[in-house]
Amino acid sequence: MAMKTRGTWINAARYLVSNPRLFLHKLIFRLRSLRALPKSCVLKRINGILFEFDFDYAPVMRKMFYRDYEMETVVAMKKVLRNGDTFIDVGANIGYLSAVGMGLVGKKGQVHSFEPVPEYLQRLRKLAAMNTEYHLVANQCALGEEEGTAPIAVTRLSNIGWNTMVPGFMNNETMKEMIRVPVGRLDRYIAERGLGRIALIKIDTEGFEYLVLKGLRHFLERAHDRPIIICEVAPAAYRLLGWRLSELSEYMRMFGYRAFDLIDRHAEIDITTLEETTNVVFKVSA
Repeated sequence: MAMKTRGTWINAARYLVSNPRLFLHKLIFRLRSLRALPKSCVLKRINGILFEFDFDYAPVMRKMFYRDYEMETVVAMKKVLRNGDTFIDVGANIGYLSAVGMGLVGKKGQVHSFEPVPEYLQRLRKLAAMNTEYHLVANQCALGEEEGTAPIAVTRLSNIGWNTMVPGFMNNETMKEMIRVPVGRLDRYIAERGLGRIALIKIDTEGFEYLVLKGLRHFLERAHDRPIIICEVAPAAYRLLGWRLSELSEYMRMFGYRAFDLIDRHAEIDITTLEETTNVVFKVSA
């Protein structure tokens, strides 16, 4: 993920006040992460799911191995997903959160993951191949409002999650390559496969989230029980695309969604005031 600049101490204070248990867990896992890593590549289970940790591949593997990666999102997922549910992972990267989701929905549930970068998709498909008793569908495509193809900038940095379809969001010095990838609509995908019990959708698309959500419109219009959506919102991308955060807020309110803080899910937030890239929880609230 890109441009997340909240200070470590500010976040720590928020955890301590709003979620002391999460603060304690993060502290424990941070201390564990100071240990020496095992050999360069090791298999280990995440919530019962076999996952390959290749420490030579990316520095973030250390955080994943010690369960310090996206801990807030993982905690939120555990509160929502149940055995037999369907989890949709948009911007799945190498599949760590897809693996967490697989363990939570169990062998009767489904995980549908979307990752347009071929290099990362290979690891996502390997995850599925190592856990054939679970139902993981790895899709090599991006999601948006219009079907077709579009360019995506792939980073040369060690932050393997920083890849974007927003023109100008990544500078040339950071970019390793620009590739064209297929783009689909999520509402059409859901309808064609007759997916049910969709409990949670996670969207992490480096500034492209508004178009992903607009491509979900027909599903949201018809759904009786609209799923919780964990969504990364990148304000800087809206300025580049000529959008306003108020447009995203108004769009989500059309379907009864309000935005809440990922750390304190009872705290409603006004996304129009966001200045930094932030994960929020969209949920239907009376």
